[in-house]
Amino acid sequence: MSIVITPPAVEPVLLEQAIDHLRLSSDAADLAQVSFLVSASRAFMEDHLGRALITQTVEDIFDAWPADEFRLCQPFQSVSQITYIDADGAWQTLSAALYATVPERGIIERAYGASWPEVRCQRGAVRLRTVVGFGASWNDVPRPIRQGILIMTAQMYEHREAVITGTIVSELPMGVRLLVAPYRLVGF
Repeated sequence: MSIVITPPAVEPVLLEQAIDHLRLSSDAADLAQVSFLVSASRAFMEDHLGRALITQTVEDIFDAWPADEFRLCQPFQSVSQITYIDADGAWQTLSAALYATVPERGIIERAYGASWPEVRCQRGAVRLRTVVGFGASWNDVPRPIRQGILIMTAQMYEHREAVITGTIVSELPMGVRLLVAPYRLVGF
């Protein structure tokens, strides 16, 4: 299970970009709605891609150490801390000497020759706090993903009802699916 500890400070699409894409005036009465739709589109896109778009801190919770490696949210930037409940029931911080990271694959594994310390047998006994995302700026997010968010925002703005009569229902517009397909993590 993943929990967002520190959410993104910005969205991958600026409000002004969304307003331009929707062809609205900047004094439009529904700017708050557009801002909400950009956030909703980003959240949907993160879920669809299996990636964090803007820098954020997340905590992944596990019941035990893995046999091989932890697979984390990508793009992976850094480890803030790894904590665990030891056999006596006390929280401990794992020494950085005991693990290695493979950032390009979003993996944390045991360091060569190291073993995981004994962990208490209970739910949520291991917690990994990591910093993930393409970067802190909206401009760090690949352009095709940002374009997909704009298209999704426009679609939700224009079609606010749950069902549109006379159309085929689709979770993600085909144009958006094609734009972001290279960035989607499959089997994550």
